[in-house]
Amino acid sequence: RDVIGKLTDDRIAALRDVIGKSKENIKQKFHLGELSLGFPGKLEWEEANEILTGIPESYKTVTEHITSVQGQITKNNTRIRDIDAEIQALQQEKTQLLEAVSDLSDSVEKDTALSVSISAVRHFAPSVAKPVLEVESELASAVATQLKNDPEDFGSLYSDDGRLPLALVLNSAKMSPEVIKELADLDSFDFFSPGLDSTLKFYGIDFATRKDLCYLSHMMQRNQHPSYDDHKVKCVVCSSDNGEAISYLLEEHDLDALPTDFAAQMNGPHLLGTDIQDLVNEFQLDTRTAKSVMKSIRYLRKLHQNALKDN
Repeated sequence: RDVIGKLTDDRIAALRDVIGKSKENIKQKFHLGELSLGFPGKLEWEEANEILTGIPESYKTVTEHITSVQGQITKNNTRIRDIDAEIQALQQEKTQLLEAVSDLSDSVEKDTALSVSISAVRHFAPSVAKPVLEVESELASAVATQLKNDPEDFGSLYSDDGRLPLALVLNSAKMSPEVIKELADLDSFDFFSPGLDSTLKFYGIDFATRKDLCYLSHMMQRNQHPSYDDHKVKCVVCSSDNGEAISYLLEEHDLDALPTDFAAQMNGPHLLGTDIQDLVNEFQLDTRTAKSVMKSIRYLRKLHQNALKDN
């Protein structure tokens, strides 16, 4: 390729012009200066002759090289496609392995947690929980009987009058140990008092827990077990576990919607125990809004009372 490049455009044009011409015609071109003339030992057209004489072999060599390179390109492209397929397969395998590792990690985490739990109790004797179960069964039976027969006769936690303590009822209603200890002085008389909510405020009990306790008092006075399961099946108010459920209930009965922030903190039992003082003082609702909310609460209380009558 470099050798052929030594032929200038002028020389190539001159050679093209003598194709098929006789030596006499060529001689005439030398005479006319259309073909340059050299001297012996330094002929002008010797190099051109050598170049053109070698062209067939050069062309063959170049053609073979092109064929070889094209073959290599095809081979490389085939290998590239094979590699792409391998990469895709490896990527799929990688994804599967990552998923497997994630699942195995979750399993290890769960097994580790279980191992820790087992480790914490593996030194216990098999019978260590037996007396706990026996005491629980005895107390649960006594509380259930008392709730059914005479819910007004629970004593305070530290009284020595022989009555079952109200604290056991609070425990069965899932009150925290802190709340139970805080209310240790209360008995059924205090717990059934109309001023229970004010008493609980005095003891520093938060709003949600106060309403849970007021609901418990309300249901105990109607001989309902603290789990309230039977009643909740029949009562659309008490089965409303959150503000969203209450909103649907109000909409269903064509009642005004509750303020968003207020509704987010409510469930059915809490709403039943909420009064105008709570709305104004606890939630800082304006008078007009508070009256609208109380209208809805009174309606829901009627639904609740009707459900109680069906029990």
